Amino acid sequence: MPGLPVGGTAGTARCVFTDGWRSDRLPIAGGLGAGYAHFGFCRPGRGVDRRIAGCSGIIDDRGATGKSRAVAFNNRGLAYRHKGDLDRAIADYNETIGLDGKYEPAYYNRGEAYRAKGDTDRAIVDYTEAIRLDANDADPLIARGIASRVKGDSERAIADLNEAIRLNPKIDSAYFNRGIALDDEDQT
Repeated sequence: MPGLPVGGTAGTARCVFTDGWRSDRLPIAGGLGAGYAHFGFCRPGRGVDRRIAGCSGIIDDRGATGKSRAVAFNNRGLAYRHKGDLDRAIADYNETIGLDGKYEPAYYNRGEAYRAKGDTDRAIVDYTEAIRLDANDADPLIARGIASRVKGDSERAIADLNEAIRLNPKIDSAYFNRGIALDDEDQT
């Protein structure tokens, strides 16, 4: 099906905990304030409904820090997206961004939700912001490259995918999708 990422990390969900560890690297708790009791359930791999409940506990805890609440909104958004409730996921990513406008994973995740809804333009805007916030992260480049290819902008897609490969040459989906974009460009 055109427009869908294949393999690799594009199309995945991401979260960063308050101590800076990313979920795709090694999530470790830290600095979660009074909501810490709920933290164990507000992480990927805990079951979707348990994650929603755990994250909601942190969100509702008046003693939790703003950063902790931002992470909890992001993680709950991931759970809602997993359940297919894209509107609630986007609402949670919006809350994350409202609490911490520099939290790159929220932009990436919201972009993924918009792309799943078929709103490629809004997805590209969010991927672009994620790239601005962390220029060394290949995932938003891959996602924006795929979205650009879907929109018929093979030149931008190839540039993004080339940069993603430069940053992380081990991500197979960047090569695969670059090949498709190059093929698209040859056919125009």
